[in-house]
Amino acid sequence: MADIDLPKLKKVIDEDYRALEVYRVNLFEHLKEFAGSNYADVEVENPVNLLALYVRIMVDALVGNDPRMMVSTFKREFRPFVKPLEEAGNRKLLKMKFADVLKCATIDAIFLMGCVHISLKAPAAARFGGYEEPGEISMANILLENVVFDTRADRFSQCDYICHYYDVFYEDVKKSKLFDSKARKAVIPRDEKRLNDSGGERLGEIGRGGAPAHEQYEEKVRLAECWLRRENRVVTFDADGNYDRVLLDQSFVGPKCGPYKFHSLGDIPGNLIPKGPILDAINLHRSHNLLWKKIDNQASR
Repeated sequence: MADIDLPKLKKVIDEDYRALEVYRVNLFEHLKEFAGSNYADVEVENPVNLLALYVRIMVDALVGNDPRMMVSTFKREFRPFVKPLEEAGNRKLLKMKFADVLKCATIDAIFLMGCVHISLKAPAAARFGGYEEPGEISMANILLENVVFDTRADRFSQCDYICHYYDVFYEDVKKSKLFDSKARKAVIPRDEKRLNDSGGERLGEIGRGGAPAHEQYEEKVRLAECWLRRENRVVTFDADGNYDRVLLDQSFVGPKCGPYKFHSLGDIPGNLIPKGPILDAINLHRSHNLLWKKIDNQASR
């Protein structure tokens, strides 16, 4: 396999990440209004939270029950295997927590878009994946602030690359034989930050109530996993470091669309980023609260 030009890849990723900042800023403000003034230290004066009501109704309508697998066949010789296959598939969905992943992706899509990373855990990588075991299918929701892609494409199937960030234990990376020996020695622990790489506030700051960043009990390192469509490769590297060597370079085995699935509830022709229903509902939410506050002021006189 040809070597990856990691400095060039990082430069392109940084440019695309900055291009997505306007969507992250809008999402941050919309989530604050969704959370409401009674959540943490959110300063929003909206007595009637129509956004929370709207999201609750939409989620119940779209993901009201846990997804279930149904298997059928027209071939008589296969019928004895239908029921066991169906039961095994449903047990697998429960173990994968597929319902929770789908619910989170739907909520993300209501606000803008949902992103799910799907992979098969290798034995050496399973220790970084929490509860997953080697050989198990792994599905994980990815927040908008942790995903970046080729913003010059018209659709996700045409993106030159799709990348996401995630945190793992620093000591595990340093000791892991899964990664390149020279690259893993150069990784640096990440600092707890209130701001993302473009200077915007991170979504988790909504619930922290403006508390300052503090020291973590375990040191973490921020890794970037990037799927390259043309080469059909997945490269992993230290997102915060300056070392020009990837930690892991491997061929991707899976569908041609790659390991990422994007969920949207309103596409705009010719544009990569979809439009979430909240982008329209929030104007009604704000207008209703403006009138409500005026009526409330009149009644209190």
